[in-house]
Amino acid sequence: MNDGSTSGSDASFEIKIPGASDYTMVTKSNNTFTIDGLTFTLNESTTESIKFSVGVDSKPAIDKIKEFVEKYNELVDKINKKISEKEHIHISL
Repeated sequence: MNDGSTSGSDASFEIKIPGASDYTMVTKSNNTFTIDGLTFTLNESTTESIKFSVGVDSKPAIDKIKEFVEKYNELVDKINKKISEKEHIHISL
């Protein structure tokens, strides 16, 4: 019985880890896989080298930290103003 599907071959590729001197051959049974927390999806075959790099966008985290520090400083200022206020007591005779 033929259901029209065909079986594919494993995904094979060479990868060079930064700092390594040689490439490592990797074979995966699926075209979507994860290496060191990074998910790859191979969409087509090629014999050409593909070079890419991965970076981290730290700006959103830095912006949140700056926002937190600003709010913290505002709170400290309010607290300092409250504890430095002189208490006014009026006594009538």
